[in-house]
Amino acid sequence: MKAFIKLAILCSLIPVMAQAGYLSFSNTWVRAVPPTSKMTAAYATITNTSDKTVYITGAGSQQFGYAELHETIMEENAMAGMKHEGMKHMNHEGMKHMHHGGMARMVQQGLYKIEAGQTIELKQGGRHIMLFHPVNPLQEGDNSQIDLLVCQFDSHGRCNAEAESFTTNVSRTAPGS
Repeated sequence: MKAFIKLAILCSLIPVMAQAGYLSFSNTWVRAVPPTSKMTAAYATITNTSDKTVYITGAGSQQFGYAELHETIMEENAMAGMKHEGMKHMNHEGMKHMHHGGMARMVQQGLYKIEAGQTIELKQGGRHIMLFHPVNPLQEGDNSQIDLLVCQFDSHGRCNAEAESFTTNVSRTAPGS
């Protein structure tokens, strides 16, 4: 429910806010998935081009029911004593992936902090934007727009919220792969 409220606020603010220009985007893509899939992920390289720290506090897209900021966390010893058969059928709430003798678990994040001049990568196995319930099935080669709610605090501690967007291509692999 929190994600839905955050998305509703984000979507209601986007039309009335000017583009901030705090961020630049490269290597953007959304993973192509089978038409019956209820989720996918968006990836990008994001650079803070401003002279202050910014916080990405939410994401959304008109092409999806809702979006969340996520990070994949490695749990190296999580498999001790567990059998692989117990991991076959997990839903999103308990989504886990086998990875190099350990387990990767996706964890929802409240925000991504980007210092002035810093670049972060949204990539497989790390930070990413989870996109849930596509409005229409996405096919490889389609474009998708991802909207971000970006906050930069002023000297009084008030958040100056701005909307920033990037358009990306739906693909099976990352750009340049």
